Amino acid sequence: MPKRSPEQDNLPNPTNTGIFGLTCSEEDAQFIIIPIPWDVTVSYRDGTSKGPEAVIKASPQLDLFNQPMIGTDINIVYSLPINPTWESENTRLRAISKRLITKMENGEVFTPQDNRDLDDVNAGCQKLHQEVEATAANYIAQGKIVGLLGGDHSTSLGNIQATAKHYPGMGLIQIDAHMDLRKCFERFPYSHASIIYNSVPNENIAKIVQVGIRDYCEFEYDQMAQSNGKVKTFFDLDIKERQFKGDTWHNICHSIIDTLPHHVYITFDIDGLTPAECPDTGTPVPGGFTFAEAAYLLQQIKKSGRKVVGFDLVEVAPSQNEINVINGARVLYELVKASLSPK
Repeated sequence: MPKRSPEQDNLPNPTNTGIFGLTCSEEDAQFIIIPIPWDVTVSYRDGTSKGPEAVIKASPQLDLFNQPMIGTDINIVYSLPINPTWESENTRLRAISKRLITKMENGEVFTPQDNRDLDDVNAGCQKLHQEVEATAANYIAQGKIVGLLGGDHSTSLGNIQATAKHYPGMGLIQIDAHMDLRKCFERFPYSHASIIYNSVPNENIAKIVQVGIRDYCEFEYDQMAQSNGKVKTFFDLDIKERQFKGDTWHNICHSIIDTLPHHVYITFDIDGLTPAECPDTGTPVPGGFTFAEAAYLLQQIKKSGRKVVGFDLVEVAPSQNEINVINGARVLYELVKASLSPK
C-alpha cells in the first residue's frame, strides 16, 4: 500500500482524484467500476439514479489505512465517467414509466399511445442492458474485474451476463431484502424486481444463492421452489432464528458459502442492510444485516478460496442523510476487497 506523509494525511484529497481518492488510470486498473444512473422502472421511491455519482463523490471520505487490501497496492480501481446519454435517457423514460405506473395503480385502461410508450420504455431498458453487457465484456476480456454501480437493481443484468459468459459455471450470490423473481413486474420485463428471474435461465450461471430475503410474493417463492435447486434462499427469518438459538454468524456465513461454486459474482442490493443503514433506498424492509455482518460475509467468501469474478452495488439513494452514500461507498470498497481472492 503506498505510503502517505503526515502532511498528506491531514489535507483533503485533490478534486481531480478518482474513486476512493485514488489516481489509478484506466489502463493500469485491475478493477473497472461502471456507474449506471438509471431508475426507470422503480416501483416505490425513485432517486437511485443519483446513487452512482453520490457514492463516487463520497468515496474519498474513506480512510483506507485501517482497512487495506492485504497483499496488494490499493491504487488499482478506476471508475468510468457517468455516461450522459444514459443519464438523459433515464430522465426521459422515468417520466413516462411513472405516468404508466400511476395508470396501472388506478386501474385505468391503456390507450394505444400508452402501449407505444410502454414499448418505448422496455426497448430503452433492453438497449441499456445490451450496452452495459458490451462494455463489461470488453474490460473482462482484458483481464479486469468489472463492478457495476447502480442505479436500480435492473442495471446489474448486463454485467452479470457478460461475467457469466466469461466464467461459465459461476455462482451468483445475492444480498438483498427481496427475491427479485417477479416476471415482467408492472409490465416491465427488465424491472428491478425481475433481475433474478432474468438470470435463472442463463445456462452459464450454475447456482443462485439469495441471502437475507424478507419480502417476497407467492409467485417468487414458487419460482425458487421450482428451480430444481438452482436457486437456494437463506431467508432472513431463518438466519435470525439460528442466531437467536445461539448459532454464530461465522457458522451461518460458511453454510451459505458452502453452496457456492469456485467462481462467484456478488450482487449487493443496499436494502439487504438494515433500514437504519440505508434509510432512503427505494424499497426499505425491516430486518436485514448490519454493515459489519455483511462485510464479514464478504470477507469469508474471500477467505474460503473462492474467486469473485464480478460484482455490483445497487439501490443506493442519496439524501440529506449522508449515511446512505457513506455506507454505499464502504460496501463498494468491501466488494473490491472480496474480489482479491486467489485464482
